[in-house]
Amino acid sequence: MKILAYRIVQLCAFMVFVAGSLNACSHTEEISASSQKSQTVQISGKTSILESSASTKGLTVSINGTPVVANAQGVYKASTKRNDIYQIRISGGGVFESVHTFSHAELSVKEDASIEIPNINLVEKIPGRTLMVFGGDAMMGRRYLEPKWGEDVLIKPETRLKDMKAILAGMRPYFEPADLSGINLETVLSTNELPESAPKNVVFYTHPDILEALKWMGADYVSLGNNHTYDYVAAGIDTTLAALERSGLGYSGAGRNQAEALQAYQTSINGTDIGILGFVGWKGRVTPNQVAEINKGGAAYGSTENIVSAVTKEAQEDELIVVQYHGSREYSEEPTEITEQRLKAAVDAGADLIIGHHPHVAHGLELYKDKLIAYSLGNFAFDQFFYETHGAYILKVWMDGEDFHRAEIVPIHIKDYKPVPATSDMRQYILKRIISLSAKRGTHVSLSGGHGVITAKNKAPVFKTVLREELVSGGDNVIELWQSVAQQYWPVEAKLENETGIQPVFGMDLFMRGDFESYSLYGTGERTFEAKNAKSELTETSRTGNYAMKIMPTNENEPARLAQKIFMRVLPSNSLSFTGYLRSEGNVHVTGYAQYRPRPMNRYKALEEAPLVKLGEAILEGDDWQNFKFDFIPPNKVQRTVRVLLEFRTFGKNIHPIFMDDLAVIAWEENSENKPTTSPNRRTHVFITVANDKPNNGKISIMYEKHKIDSLQQR
Repeated sequence: MKILAYRIVQLCAFMVFVAGSLNACSHTEEISASSQKSQTVQISGKTSILESSASTKGLTVSINGTPVVANAQGVYKASTKRNDIYQIRISGGGVFESVHTFSHAELSVKEDASIEIPNINLVEKIPGRTLMVFGGDAMMGRRYLEPKWGEDVLIKPETRLKDMKAILAGMRPYFEPADLSGINLETVLSTNELPESAPKNVVFYTHPDILEALKWMGADYVSLGNNHTYDYVAAGIDTTLAALERSGLGYSGAGRNQAEALQAYQTSINGTDIGILGFVGWKGRVTPNQVAEINKGGAAYGSTENIVSAVTKEAQEDELIVVQYHGSREYSEEPTEITEQRLKAAVDAGADLIIGHHPHVAHGLELYKDKLIAYSLGNFAFDQFFYETHGAYILKVWMDGEDFHRAEIVPIHIKDYKPVPATSDMRQYILKRIISLSAKRGTHVSLSGGHGVITAKNKAPVFKTVLREELVSGGDNVIELWQSVAQQYWPVEAKLENETGIQPVFGMDLFMRGDFESYSLYGTGERTFEAKNAKSELTETSRTGNYAMKIMPTNENEPARLAQKIFMRVLPSNSLSFTGYLRSEGNVHVTGYAQYRPRPMNRYKALEEAPLVKLGEAILEGDDWQNFKFDFIPPNKVQRTVRVLLEFRTFGKNIHPIFMDDLAVIAWEENSENKPTTSPNRRTHVFITVANDKPNNGKISIMYEKHKIDSLQQR
């Protein structure tokens, strides 16, 4: 759901097609975004220094590079050119530099039409306090060099280093200010592919120029404790370690033998000695396996015995001990039991901070015995096209000596295989996921600016009950739930008044990018959709926010089609809906399809050969935005992977452009009708059916718990 940045929109009933037709939702309140591009906008915000009486008057604030004056109360105001993205940088005055990035579409508009930046809380620099920044899985081979489906090549031999820096450019403002930062380097380093590889399906190698790009970004360290360090066996270990030794970057987690692999990287910052260990959680099923042994190279094996032994050794050095661990199941929601046991054993043995990766998706965080465990950061710079892997985070951690002080969760979007700050729907998806999963572990996440925050005091957030009432019409209704970058709204209960129909069911959007607001941000390409017999482009003729998708058919004799390029991999529910909003200048016949990947068919073959399953059809009439909703249940005989498609046929020989916005693939909660739940949760939509004999007379009441943003509450 988009936050409207420059127009006030009356809430309308979100109605869907009934009996083969589409119901219209008036767009008379719409204002074209094109008239906004040349405008000057007023931006205001406030910042505070945590746990300090220091004045904010000496702070340097900039918006997209333009200096702004902050007063003694931390309030800043500026007049600036309207942009799709606003990056706020705050530094000076004895604080750690803070960077927050917002899209125009997600920021709220005050009564005076100015744009309001959410409150940003700063961390004071004091003796012995250290800022560390960590990212997840990184490589720059495979599809960066040879993309699928004729997409743009991101790394070319003649411009390799420049291209690699461009991939990381969006992260440089976040990594550069850190005292120590690092990522999980999930690849062999070699100028060319080596002749011998491990007998496994997927192997990676990346040109060593990636190390210079990482240093330019601000990285100081890489972990090699993962399942791709030994992809090119002994020769790959040799080329990787040689490249790292030439680069000056710190590393740990692998070696030419077990003793080397279990050694920590050691450094000293701000008077604090630091040791970082890296481990992979399993040996692998192939021969030779991926872990180091007495006379064999590889990654450090993260058995409980090895972890406890290595941490205990480092603890004798009176260091701040960081453990990097690569384990748990891919694309999962929670760490495995053995991962949790090992990481807590590391803390028991003396580890001060745990950084996890491998699942390629974000897991929750946990404060265990006052030490922070981040179970999985997700991807960082990686070429996976699965939609679920595109939402991740980088972690900023402030340590006072060996004691945890504070962490910030910075949502990132792996867009066009490049890590960039997440905004709009993607930010909300990531934050809701992390806040909800962390809450299950008794760890509370508040907000500062556009980031999640965990503090050592771990105080429960303050909630306030908010009621929203919405008028609905006869038939099916899909209602988007409140979202805001400044507040978290957790829908806990919905009631349909007067018993006019079926009681509400909540659901969660799995697609995370159907608002099109991030489609062209940061100069990145878009690899989400493919068009057939049509041209697709971004348009400012939007239903909400700033952008929508425009489809222009190119052949009057063939239907136009827009499809997801790849299957959605994770389906948490058996009850799904493909929904969104369409608009056209003429009548259009719309058909929705699902395509499933049969077992055990290769995914690429399935995209070409697996049959399309018709979900429904309807007629798009008039020039109003109209909602569609196609329901489906994946059959048991297929893998739980699906992609959705829309097919358009215009009437006669008149070809009309079709506009689409606010697309979603929703997993509906099972057995949730009219049952309250607790917050936080990850609900994004609610569905109801109103009796047709009650036209325009239904009312739904949605109860929210509002999560106050200001992390000052955790002081």
